[in-house]
Amino acid sequence: MEKLRLKLLDRFQCLAGECSNSCCHGGWDIEVDETTLEKWNKLGGIQNSALQESVETLANDNNKKVVFKKKPDGNCVNLTENAECQIHRDLGHEFLSVACREYPRLSLAKEDRQVVSARLSCPHVVNLLLQESNTTMFEFDDSELSDSDETVLSMSLIYKQLEKMVLRLMSMANMPLNIRVYHIAMVLSELARLNMEGRLNEKAFRKLCKTSSIGLKKQLDSISNKIRKKKLSASVQHTGSLWQVLFYNAWPKLEKDFKQKMSGSPTFELLLSWQPEADIDHQAHCSKVFNELSKARMKFSQQYGIKYRPLLQRYLEVRFINNGFPRFPYADNQIAAFLINIFPFILVNILLWMRSESETITDDVVIDTIHRLERETGHSSFTTDFLEQYEEFFHLDSYAASFLEIC
Repeated sequence: MEKLRLKLLDRFQCLAGECSNSCCHGGWDIEVDETTLEKWNKLGGIQNSALQESVETLANDNNKKVVFKKKPDGNCVNLTENAECQIHRDLGHEFLSVACREYPRLSLAKEDRQVVSARLSCPHVVNLLLQESNTTMFEFDDSELSDSDETVLSMSLIYKQLEKMVLRLMSMANMPLNIRVYHIAMVLSELARLNMEGRLNEKAFRKLCKTSSIGLKKQLDSISNKIRKKKLSASVQHTGSLWQVLFYNAWPKLEKDFKQKMSGSPTFELLLSWQPEADIDHQAHCSKVFNELSKARMKFSQQYGIKYRPLLQRYLEVRFINNGFPRFPYADNQIAAFLINIFPFILVNILLWMRSESETITDDVVIDTIHRLERETGHSSFTTDFLEQYEEFFHLDSYAASFLEIC
C-alpha cells in the first residue's frame, strides 16, 4: 500500500498547557468513542463512576455522540488548574478517548493508499505550516504512470493522474496560486463536459491533464498571458455573489469566534447587511461586495502577501490531501470534492482581508483565523450542505475565473 505522509509530523509535539487554544480549551466538543467507554466500564467502582460523570450525550437530527462535559469557562472538565488531564495523570494514556490520543493526527486508508496527515484545526499544526520552508508538504511516491493503449479510462487512472497533477501544481511555488487553482478548476470542468458527452478517453484525458513540470508551466503561462492581455478576468457578479452567499451561510458557525474581531471592518458590515429575502438590488449589492473585498484583498496583499502567501498555499495543499481530493471524490463527484476544499480556503482569505481593515495582521492572527475556521467548518457538514443549496457552483466553467481573485 502506498503511503502519503505529511512531513511536518516529524516536528510535531503537543504543546499541552502552553497551546494558545488547545483541544482541552475553548469549548471544543471532545467525543468519547464506544471502545473507550467499554474500557471505563471494566474499571468499575468509583473510577468508572467519576468517568461516567464527566461525559454527556449530545443528540441532533442525524446521530448521537458522547462528549466530555465542559466547565463554565468552556474547558474540558478533566482539565486541572495545572493544565493537566486528570484521566491521563491518574489512569494513563490507554484510558484516553481515541480523539484525545490521536488528535490532531489524521489517518485515511482507502484502496491502495494510506494518508498520514494532521488536522488544521490545531493551532500548532498551522504554526508549523507557517514555519515550513519546503515547497512540498507530503512525501509522495512520484512513480510514472505506465503507458497504455486503452481507449477507455479506469477511475483508478483518473484519480492517480489528477492527484499527481494537483501535487505537482502545489509544489510550483514560483507560479501564482490563484492561477494554479483556476487551472485545476478548468481541468475538472472540461473532464466533466467530455464525460457527459461520452468523449472522455485516455488520449483526451492525458492531453488535458498534464503532470510534467514543463507541460504544466506551458499551461499556466498561457493562463497568465490571457490575464495580461485582458482576455480572461473574473465576473464581478459571479465572484461577488460567491463571496456573499458563502460568507452568509458560514457566519452562523463563525460568529462566536469572529464577530468582535471584525467589528472595525466596513466590508464586514456590508456582508452582514445582506439577506436572501431582502428587498434590495442583489446584483448591485454583489457588485459592491466584489469591489470592497477586492480593495481589502489588495491592501492585505500589499502589506502581508509576501509573508503569508506561502502559508496559504501550504494550507490549501494539506486541505486537499486531508479531504482526499482528488483521489477520494465526494459522492463520486470530483468537482464537489474540489469545492469542499476551496470554500473554507476562500473564507480564510475573506476573514484575513477584513481583519486587516481593523487590526495589524501578525502570525498569531493568521494562525488564529485558520485554526478557528477549521474547527467550525472543517469537521462539519457545512460545505456539503452549502453545495446542496447552491448547485450553481458546480458549473465551474462559469465560476472558475472567480478563483483568480482569491489571493
